Amino acid sequence: MKRNFIVLGAAMLALVATSCENAPVEEGTRPETPEAVEPADFVLYATLPANRTTLNSDYTVEWNESDQIAVFNAPTGTATYSANLHFKISDTTTGAFAPQEGVEVPYEDGVNYDWYVVSPWRSTGGNPEMVTPAGQSKEDGYFPIGAATQTGYNNSVHIASSDLMVGKALNTRTPSIALKHLAVLHKFTVTNSSNKPTTITKLTLNGGENMIFGTFRIDLTADEPAIDINKANATFNERALTVKNGTELAVGESADFYVMTAPFVLNTGETFKVTIETSTGKQTVEKTATSDITFAAGTYNTANLVYDVVINDEPTEPEVTPVFLDNFGPSATYNKSNIINSNVSNIVVTWNNGTGCGTHDALEGGALRFSSAKASSLVKWEKVAVDGNSKLHVSYDLLLTDATKTNKVTFKYKVTGASSWTTVLATDLTADDVNKIKRVEFDIDVDPAKTIDFHVVGATATTNTFLDNMRMDAPAE
Repeated sequence: MKRNFIVLGAAMLALVATSCENAPVEEGTRPETPEAVEPADFVLYATLPANRTTLNSDYTVEWNESDQIAVFNAPTGTATYSANLHFKISDTTTGAFAPQEGVEVPYEDGVNYDWYVVSPWRSTGGNPEMVTPAGQSKEDGYFPIGAATQTGYNNSVHIASSDLMVGKALNTRTPSIALKHLAVLHKFTVTNSSNKPTTITKLTLNGGENMIFGTFRIDLTADEPAIDINKANATFNERALTVKNGTELAVGESADFYVMTAPFVLNTGETFKVTIETSTGKQTVEKTATSDITFAAGTYNTANLVYDVVINDEPTEPEVTPVFLDNFGPSATYNKSNIINSNVSNIVVTWNNGTGCGTHDALEGGALRFSSAKASSLVKWEKVAVDGNSKLHVSYDLLLTDATKTNKVTFKYKVTGASSWTTVLATDLTADDVNKIKRVEFDIDVDPAKTIDFHVVGATATTNTFLDNMRMDAPAE
């Protein structure tokens, strides 16, 4: 989808000395109400927010042929909501949407309905993430805004999956719905001011005390639907934008990068950080707010970042290639395709929710969430090559999101085919660790001629523990 965002002043001045002209927020406009139609020919009209400021050629106010939305309805004044009705675009000019083949829309003669729309339509394993429009519990469904991957520079296509837009129309048989943005768009322009050409590979945002990423429950029935940080299955203050297929930036050249976050306020004294990773080094740009700065829903915020690491001409150690790395990726579906490793053909990945192997409980914000089905839920990797090493350095991140859901997470491993497991480390997650990424690191001894199996298991049945960035390296000499 091609979209506009509203420029709301110089919010990103917290990072750089740049300015933007204020523009008032303008909600979406409604097209003329269509005439009544038969259920078999049902059409819903959805209008994008009519914003004045165009971001770039990817952001004009228009739909495209691949757009899909989630629709709910209920007889007016009731909470008898339909299931998630999957609609697809049928006319990009008028914003007309029709049900996907096989989708039946509740539409009784003489009955008016309340209509609720979410864009884009999202699913996990083929199942819609939004289950009902109520947004009161996990069972209502969720919408994730988290880790992402940008292909090349100056490319904003990837943000479409996190550009949460909602709208509703009440007491009607001919819904015409104006959508509005609930998330926040950030553009970071990075200039290579170092003394060598470099390739940008990653930008990591850290909101300090602010949980700017997460998996959110949205109440579409509210007077003013909004992202509520208190209604989230998980929240994160830090996530990364991975950059694929970036090219070398000459000294003085710039490139643009796009990230979606939840709305937040950077209060006076709080610090916002952006870490720039490149082929020649890493640099963190940070700014402490001298006054409150609001990043409101539906706003587009810009910042100019300078990468000025001085690179000497002495030989440098090449970047270490991990023996094994599983960062769980930005995808909503977890499988071994997320593993970044040169030898993955024989790796088997399984998930056990404590009652048997099956689908993982959820992949949220680019991290794996432990299951609530039963204690001892785990994720296991089998037949992982050790690349001829006799010792490996293991590291991974853990996150606890609820102080009342303490947990103990244990790492175990063995030679593939062996019957007994070696327990290496059990990490306690306590109330003091809530919403803080806890880095775990240790070494293990391995047989350089054999593959290994290993797993990470949570002792408590809870959905409030997350695992990310499982990595193994040859220890430094």
